Amino acid sequence: MKKIVFILLSMFLYGCGTLTTLKDPCPYIGTRYDYNMVAGNFYDGVGFKHMTRPLYFIDWPLSVVADTALLPINIPRYYLSDDEA
Repeated sequence: MKKIVFILLSMFLYGCGTLTTLKDPCPYIGTRYDYNMVAGNFYDGVGFKHMTRPLYFIDWPLSVVADTALLPINIPRYYLSDDEA
C-alpha cells in the first residue's frame, strides 16, 4: 500500500508547476506555468493537455504556496542570472 501511495504522489508531483519550472530563476514561474496550462496557452497537438487541465487547476494554489516559499531563493537567482528580462 505504501508503494502505491508513493507512486501516486510521485505522479502528482511530476505535474507540479513549481517543480517542473524549478530550473528557471524567475519568481512565481510555477504559478505562471499552471495558469498557462489552465488557460490553454500550450497545445501539444494531440489534446492531452486538455485532459489534464483540471489537475493544473488543482495544482495552481499549491504552486502559489510553493513559489512563495521559494522566493528567498528565486529572487537572488533571478537578479544574478543573465536571462533577466
